[in-house]
Amino acid sequence: MIYAIAGREDTARSGRFQRLRNLTIEMLACYRTRDWDGALAAIDRGRKTDEANSLELLYNLYEVRIRDYLENPPPEDWNGAFALLTK
Repeated sequence: MIYAIAGREDTARSGRFQRLRNLTIEMLACYRTRDWDGALAAIDRGRKTDEANSLELLYNLYEVRIRDYLENPPPEDWNGAFALLTK
């Protein structure tokens, strides 16, 4: 699970937040099913939707992981988890 502070209740109900939420859910679903192109496309659409760049760190994190998986695919028994090797 990934949690993020969204702000007040009216923020969570806004159309902008709902679009970002749905794109993030789509990106994570693609990521977990190894649909790297789909995940990258969702990140791109999220960046275009997120004028405040509030999710830029999350997008950058997943983009780096995805690009690494494109070159070095995870093992067949991969469950979507990412093991950090350094602090």
